[in-house]
Amino acid sequence: MISRLKKDIILENGILYDPVLDEKSKASILISDGLIKKIGKISSNKNIKRIDCEGKLITPGFIDLHAHFREPGREDKETLETGSMAAMSGGFTRVCVMPNTNPPLDSPESIRFIMERSKDLCIQIYPIG
Repeated sequence: MISRLKKDIILENGILYDPVLDEKSKASILISDGLIKKIGKISSNKNIKRIDCEGKLITPGFIDLHAHFREPGREDKETLETGSMAAMSGGFTRVCVMPNTNPPLDSPESIRFIMERSKDLCIQIYPIG
């Protein structure tokens, strides 16, 4: 299981993109205990890890509406945990997993299995039956 970030982090000087307003602005982001705590001009002590995002675009997490994780049935290829880590590495915070597993996601029990197994992972997983 992936836990939240333990350290506070500041993403400095990035270009924040707001897709709702279709606006870009230069700002910093304070992340504490894995959650965004402040956006804007941030001053802090020297103990906080700083990441220079100069020239980088910072966006909300992406959503994959058509993901193929192989659990249940083909955990030798991919599990919910390895698939979620790969998705997170690519900027995806939510994925919809397709039902063509073996056995297929075709019952309330199989959907509940995916939901239970994924509740503590680093991204949100939505099973499609």
